[in-house]
Amino acid sequence: MRLSRLDLLAYGPFTAFTVDLAAPSPGTPDLTLLVGPNEAGKSTTRAAIEDFLFGFPHRTTRDFLHPSTALRLGGVLERADEPPLAFVRRKGTKNIFLDPDGQPLPEAQGRLEAWLGGSDRDAFIRLFSLDSERLREGGQAMISGNGDLGQALFAAGAGLADLGQRLRALNDEAEKLWSPRKAAHRAWFQAEERLDAAKAALRAHTLNATDWQARRDAAEKAAQAVATLEADAREAGTTARRLARVRRVLRDVRALEHLNERQRALAGTCRLPADASARVEETLREAALLQARLDTLTAEDTRLARALAALAPDTGVLAQADALDALAERRIAVRAQAARVPALREALKAARAACARAAGDLGWPEREEEALRQRLPAPADAVVPRARLATRGEALAAVQAAAQALDEARAREAALAAQRAALGPDIDPTALVAALALARDTEATTGPALLKERAEADAAATEQARRQAGLTPADMDLDTLEKLAVPPREAVEALREAHRAHEERQRDLARRHARETKALALLADELERLARDETVVSPAALAETRARRTRLWARVRARWLDEPDVPPEGEENAAEPSPPALADALESATTAADALADRRFAHAEAAARFAECQRRHQAQHDAVALLAAEADALSAEAGTLEAQARALWHALPDLAPDPDRALAWLDGRAALLAVAARERDARQRLLPLEAQRAQAGDEIRRALAALPATAPATDLPGLAPPGLDAAAPLPAWIEHARARLARLERLHDQAQRLRAEQAQAAAETARRQAALNAARAAWTTWEHDWHAALGALGLDPATPVEGVASRLDTLESLRQSLDEARRLGHELARLEAEHAALNDAIAALGTALATPDGAPLPLDPDATLDGLRTRLAEARAQAHEHARLIRERQRQQEEHAQASAERHTVLGGLRPLLDAAGVEDPQALAPVIALSDAARAVDDERAAVLARLKADGDGIPLPDLIAECAGVDPDEAAAGEAAQARRMEDIEHALRAARDHDREARQAFQALGGDGLAARAAADKAAALADMNALTAEVIRLRTASVLLNWGIERFRRDRQGPLLHRAGALFATLTGGSFAGLGTTYDDDQPGLEALRADGRPVPLDGLSAGTGDQLYLALRVAAIEHAVPHAPALPFIADDLFMTFDDTRAGAGFRVLAELARRTQVLFFTHHPHLARLAVESLPEPVRVVSLPGSPR
Repeated sequence: MRLSRLDLLAYGPFTAFTVDLAAPSPGTPDLTLLVGPNEAGKSTTRAAIEDFLFGFPHRTTRDFLHPSTALRLGGVLERADEPPLAFVRRKGTKNIFLDPDGQPLPEAQGRLEAWLGGSDRDAFIRLFSLDSERLREGGQAMISGNGDLGQALFAAGAGLADLGQRLRALNDEAEKLWSPRKAAHRAWFQAEERLDAAKAALRAHTLNATDWQARRDAAEKAAQAVATLEADAREAGTTARRLARVRRVLRDVRALEHLNERQRALAGTCRLPADASARVEETLREAALLQARLDTLTAEDTRLARALAALAPDTGVLAQADALDALAERRIAVRAQAARVPALREALKAARAACARAAGDLGWPEREEEALRQRLPAPADAVVPRARLATRGEALAAVQAAAQALDEARAREAALAAQRAALGPDIDPTALVAALALARDTEATTGPALLKERAEADAAATEQARRQAGLTPADMDLDTLEKLAVPPREAVEALREAHRAHEERQRDLARRHARETKALALLADELERLARDETVVSPAALAETRARRTRLWARVRARWLDEPDVPPEGEENAAEPSPPALADALESATTAADALADRRFAHAEAAARFAECQRRHQAQHDAVALLAAEADALSAEAGTLEAQARALWHALPDLAPDPDRALAWLDGRAALLAVAARERDARQRLLPLEAQRAQAGDEIRRALAALPATAPATDLPGLAPPGLDAAAPLPAWIEHARARLARLERLHDQAQRLRAEQAQAAAETARRQAALNAARAAWTTWEHDWHAALGALGLDPATPVEGVASRLDTLESLRQSLDEARRLGHELARLEAEHAALNDAIAALGTALATPDGAPLPLDPDATLDGLRTRLAEARAQAHEHARLIRERQRQQEEHAQASAERHTVLGGLRPLLDAAGVEDPQALAPVIALSDAARAVDDERAAVLARLKADGDGIPLPDLIAECAGVDPDEAAAGEAAQARRMEDIEHALRAARDHDREARQAFQALGGDGLAARAAADKAAALADMNALTAEVIRLRTASVLLNWGIERFRRDRQGPLLHRAGALFATLTGGSFAGLGTTYDDDQPGLEALRADGRPVPLDGLSAGTGDQLYLALRVAAIEHAVPHAPALPFIADDLFMTFDDTRAGAGFRVLAELARRTQVLFFTHHPHLARLAVESLPEPVRVVSLPGSPR
């Protein structure tokens, strides 16, 4: 089964995300790399595969974005010879399988369960999923597991990295509970000690009923006396406490009566708050302060009003403030411009002098500016001569350049004609081209095949010699070897398997024999220890002692009771002892028999253990005997196998003892014969190829010989250079012909190029002739235009070019000087007009703002403007002060209103007190407050008295306390309390004596034990037995689990050791890059172990491997186990998550090759966040690899 598509529709951070895992092309590994950065969803995608196949867990962490009920996973599963299974799985309990349209799809569950073959999520993760952490744990377990072969194979096959730890945990847990050696820290022996203690206690506390009943009656009578005295003591204590209570509360009861009378007298008093007096005083004080503040603010407002009335700002000047500011700024600008007037006048004078000089240079008599302007020619008339002057050099240079270019073109045309003549006539290489094409085709079609056949033939010859040298005997020729009668391989393999099975059974028998022999020795030691340490009386010893007693008694009866003349049986020849000696012997035998019987009864438990140990010893002895018989049978079977081997290898008897060597010889013979056949076939296939290549070489040589030798020797090499003859290989003649043809083609190309260049040179000559004609025509046109332009300026056409240029410059200088003079005159007039306008504006504003007293304005405009600005500054200052005073008065008025409101609010705080007291004037509150305080004092004092009565009244209700104190005299109460104290002392003395008597009676009763302690001892005994039973069951469970697990490991090793070890060794060699050649087995105390084999055959124990190599060993075993399991169970996708964290690039590439081999049997999905691993996989594998890029984090 494979997963061809996974849809994360609503899962974790993903929404509608699809992972395409389409099947690869046939014949390529089903390996897909899923690559993405951290937080790209790698772990989420792995979890999605598990949830898609096996369902959502009840509690999931993937519902942080989508609600739990909205989680959806979709996908398509494929299986050979069955239609695809496409469904959507949702989280829920009903209708969890849906079709793409969201409709229930109940049939999907049955098909999916059938395809999964009963696998659940845990089995899938354990068997078909492996990440770097579990790989490291497995590798570490391999290194630290003492090289146990069975555990290594079982752990890899079951996906359990901690198998050794689990076995040790079972044994350790059982050892903590029980072991054959007694120890105080083991729970079973602790329970046994509790059982012994309970038995002893039960015996100690068992007595007769009469003594127990008498002691019990005495104890009960003493207890009853104590109870009576304790009741008297309680009654006396109650009376004493009542008298003491009356004495404590009597004063407070009298005070309460007085306070109740005062409270009734103040019943109609108004109750004001306790702080009413302070509140009234504080309120009146605050109101007085606020009133003083109001008076101050009223006086300040009057002062501000007077100050405002005294101010009178000049409103006229303020109204013209903007105009005055503008005139001030304008005066600054005009003054700045006036500073330029002298310079402008000097510049105007210089410009006019320049005009006079230019007129003199031109020979003009006029000096006035206007007359000079009228005589100046128009600017357009000077443009044409200047333009013609600018193009004169270009036109003249064009004529000269065109003439020179024409001469160069004619020279190049002549040189090209000479080069073409030097090349000679063209040569037709058609025949050489055809021969070379034929040779190249022949080389292309036969060359690789020739090399391949030659290489195969040479390699086959080399391999044939090597294999023939390695066979036994080495001097046997191929014909003899091929005709030699050898047994079928199947028969040899069957014999080898029989040998291996026999050897395995022998090893297993040896291990079992050693184990059973060791167990037999242990049982013998145990029997000896029981007989020595625990004085066990065996049934045989007891029977022998009793038999001796019986014989002696028989002699006594025979001598003195029954028939004195007949000796007892078995003692006919014994010397008859004297009667006293016979009596003493009978008494001694009787005593010994009784003593042995007593000892056996006293040590019944030890005797039972001894009998059980004897039984186990005999059973173990029988088991060892059976193993010896099995060993004899195996020896006979070995002889049979040896005879079969000799019969098979009668032609080569040396191979009979070693089936592996015989199979290797058969493989070597078959390989040698196959190599010899390959060499013959390759040599035969070479003949037509070589003939075809020889024919192609002849065609090339004939075509080369037919070429004319008319070309220069430097361009065409000789027909056959030194070292090249008819026997030379075809590639050499092809290269020579190619060089000749390339040279001919270069000559042909050179001639073609020269012809093209000649045509281009002729065209260039014609073009340059036309260019020369055009340049000469342009020069003629220029001369005509030049003469016309001089005529327009009034100049003689014969005037030299240099003189014309000078006059044009002088005219241009005169025009510029005249323009400058005009500009400067206009600028001076503008400045004078601005100065006059400024003075007029100042005078007009001064008149408009004349003072009320009619004082005349100053004659100086600057003085007038300064005076107006001074008035403006004063008016602005007064206006600013006026505004400030207005703002200050407004602020004072606001403070006055706020203070008035605060005073009203403060006085309003007394309204609740005034209303409660029924008055309006705060001054009238004082007497009311005094009465309220008096009533409150009475209430407080009464509450304090009631609190004391409650505390001293022993919880008695107040009416009962008052009743107890009614009519009581304080002196009489004190005397009664003293008398009651003396009575209590007497009772306490009697009670102490009664309690001592009661304690003595109870101790006497408890010393007997009684049925209570006996029952407790019986309960302890039952509890200890129950604990021992539970511990025994737990020990049996743990020991059974350990035995079953070891049995399963051993059976797994026996069934799969050969194929798994062979395949894992090959994978391990690949993963380590040949540093190790494979895996081997070793035996330590008949226990098979695993070891790594170097390339030179040296074994390396597993604890000698590095951490990375241990990881690679575990990976090899896991992959081999999966490959072995796939044909026998449903093949599920194998999930590999960043397995190569401890691999270098070389071993990581080897790891990808191993996964590719696994991917030929089942789908492999490799997750990683290292992009270089994807590149390494592409580079390491010959087949294309699918790489799926997971997106960046969608969070």
